[in-house]
Amino acid sequence: MLCSQIYKKALRLIGEIEPDDARTEDYLERAPYILATAVADLRMLDAYYRRTFSLGEQVLQAEHELCLPLSEPFPLSDRFVGAVSAYLASILLIDEDSALSDKLYDKFCLGVTAITEEIPAERQKILDMYK
Repeated sequence: MLCSQIYKKALRLIGEIEPDDARTEDYLERAPYILATAVADLRMLDAYYRRTFSLGEQVLQAEHELCLPLSEPFPLSDRFVGAVSAYLASILLIDEDSALSDKLYDKFCLGVTAITEEIPAERQKILDMYK
């Protein structure tokens, strides 16, 4: 899946049907930076998810840490598409409609929580840090 598809999903969440419209020009400019932030924040969770479900390694290039072009493949598991679309929509809309932005951010948080709950806990030794 390409990042442009996530961008289009985010636009639909905020009621923008035509992504080439003059109203969405600012969104198009900001989206690659917002996507990069979301991917950076979710990278570790995605690694746990991939390891749990044997999905292979992440394909995240170093130059995409600050800006993730919409023409690039989405580097996280497909399971993260819904949550990241809601996050992108929320941040794009934050200055224009804070109430809808908050609802979309809540949807993002619920999505990430659901993903986290799918990953089973691991038993690990407790380290004795005080000597």
